[in-house]
Amino acid sequence: MSLIANGAQALDDGLAPDSDRYIYMTSALYKLLCTSDEFTGVPALGEKALGKGVVGEIFGMQVVRVPQSYMPADCYFLITHKDAVLLPYKISDAKVHNDPVGVSGALIEGRHYYDAFVLGAKCAGVYALVAAGKVTAAPTAVLADGAATLSCTDSGAVIRYTLDGSDPRYSDSAKDYTGAVTVGAGDSLRAFAACGGKYPSAVADL
Repeated sequence: MSLIANGAQALDDGLAPDSDRYIYMTSALYKLLCTSDEFTGVPALGEKALGKGVVGEIFGMQVVRVPQSYMPADCYFLITHKDAVLLPYKISDAKVHNDPVGVSGALIEGRHYYDAFVLGAKCAGVYALVAAGKVTAAPTAVLADGAATLSCTDSGAVIRYTLDGSDPRYSDSAKDYTGAVTVGAGDSLRAFAACGGKYPSAVADL
């Protein structure tokens, strides 16, 4: 429960509205939550949940159970505000074949896709808890003579940065780090790192 509370706090700190928050979790995590002492230890909350067999809301966030295959690898849960993402939806392409060879009647052939996209300007309304060691280390900087040298402890990581204070993960002004960056008066250096096989790092204000 404390880890979920941390996620709710992250959205609070990101100024995401209290309403219309969702937490996506697998049925396995949902089961652990329903039977945890932290949850059932609150009499009114536990009795209501156990009586119905559901947990409809946690810290003001609506619970959405999803199959394990829908969750990103090594991700335990996702918290989103409805305005921060294009919520998962289905795109389908279906065709009907009437009396095809070997089939008596109609045969329906189709494809279904499920996805969600983060809106860069509102990314503070999204939080994910992932396994330890699966997040790229945040970059660090050494400043000398008006230039910043960036580095990351993860070998092979790619660093992107901005100087205008915008989020380098989504900003059109973001650049790949290839050498020392000249930092002028009034510049606001922000950077993140991405390494193959890991999630991108948090944004570092350098």
